[in-house]
Amino acid sequence: MLKNKTIDCIWCGFSIDGRTKQYQWTIPYLRCEQKVVVRADSGIKHLSDLKGKNVAVQVDTKTEEYFLKQQSSGKP
Repeated sequence: MLKNKTIDCIWCGFSIDGRTKQYQWTIPYLRCEQKVVVRADSGIKHLSDLKGKNVAVQVDTKTEEYFLKQQSSGKP
């Protein structure tokens, strides 16, 4: 979308791997964190509490990459 000029800019979530020469980059201006949101009564307090649970994430994101990596290494 950025390349075909459908949009003018992207922030928070655009990976630069392999694209550093295609676009202009600013200095880091924002820190984004990933959060797992659960019901207060779920009993889940730590990522390790997700072992054996189904977790939904957006496709092709760093969050998906993280959880797939955890799963393939035998971690929850």
